[in-house]
Amino acid sequence: MAAALTCDDVKPTLEACKEYVRIGGETVPPSCCYSALDLRNLVMSSAADRQIACHCIQDAAKQMTQLNRTAYADVPKRCGLRLPFHFEINMNCNKYLVCDQLEGLRLKLHSCWDASIGLITNKF
Repeated sequence: MAAALTCDDVKPTLEACKEYVRIGGETVPPSCCYSALDLRNLVMSSAADRQIACHCIQDAAKQMTQLNRTAYADVPKRCGLRLPFHFEINMNCNKYLVCDQLEGLRLKLHSCWDASIGLITNKF
């Protein structure tokens, strides 16, 4: 069984994207996009990991003294990524437990939360 995700696992993404989410700009630095891709790959295996990552990202953003909320929210889209959660200051991280609650239904769910439309999606 793999160890649970921690905020230390999320830190590389936060560090790589820190300057961009402070000041914004036309282009997200490649290091930020690569780190966001790594984060996506880390969190796709469990709803608990998605929730932990969501809280870590949210807490880090709230602690920043300067944050361009538009740049922060646009990181996934500008990097061409679809993440299971949005980069928002007030996102509800608790909704990412929904997938774990559905696992007892004996269905193989490849994707159970589509954050872009806010609906549970069952793909068998």
